[in-house]
Amino acid sequence: MLKHHLNVVCDTVWQTLENSKIFGISQGEETITDSLLLYLASQKLETIKIVQTPKDKESIKGTDWEWWIGNNTTGFLRYAVQAKKLDLKTGRYASLNHKVGDGISAKFQHKILEDYANANNAIPLYVFYNHLDDADLPGKWNCPLPIDHSKLGCTVTPLMKVKKAISTRGWRT
Repeated sequence: MLKHHLNVVCDTVWQTLENSKIFGISQGEETITDSLLLYLASQKLETIKIVQTPKDKESIKGTDWEWWIGNNTTGFLRYAVQAKKLDLKTGRYASLNHKVGDGISAKFQHKILEDYANANNAIPLYVFYNHLDDADLPGKWNCPLPIDHSKLGCTVTPLMKVKKAISTRGWRT
């Protein structure tokens, strides 16, 4: 059941960003996040618990939300999640390596996420909101399921992969 709803979220984000481009109506990262969390919460699934991070706490936690996924029998895994939206004009994640705060006390957001996740026994993740034009679609599909590019609407990546991309200068794409 959760798998179905996560597929709906992927398809919805893909279509939302496509419509945003077609109609010239911007959809921000926060708007997309609010919509997908509201959708998932409204499904009243027992296998997922969602806690949205208040805007004034994001700079402290490094999260946009937290998920607990599992069940009462085997337990739940805690995920600390940061979302990023692909800039549809540049094809980049412009704020992936940004700092929070000012001066010498400023910290990279990914470091804040990592510290928060470690302190709270959570798995740090990034969720990327995407849409690609046909010409930019990947030539290879690394999934055992049939090709469905709308499933790229939301891609989930462990923090360690994001840190590796940042360290190898691939952090924007």
